[in-house]
Amino acid sequence: MRYAVAKLLMGLARRLSDRAWAEASFVTANRVSVAVLMSSLDRMAVPHCSECPQTRGIVVFAGRAYCNRHVPANDLDAWLVK
Repeated sequence: MRYAVAKLLMGLARRLSDRAWAEASFVTANRVSVAVLMSSLDRMAVPHCSECPQTRGIVVFAGRAYCNRHVPANDLDAWLVK
């Protein structure tokens, strides 16, 4: 039942606005690609940021690796669950 309703709503959204459908599809594809890339980097034991797949400019802070964009301000921020 849920599958049928979800399929109906997705078809309706696609018919109403191709642009909105394309943006939603892009966001979903981007999230999936980042997750796949990070898991493959983990399997290959390549050091990368804890929050993104960035492999250059890594700084180890409070026992975790961060890129320049995600480095926390202090030790407490490093262990907060996001």
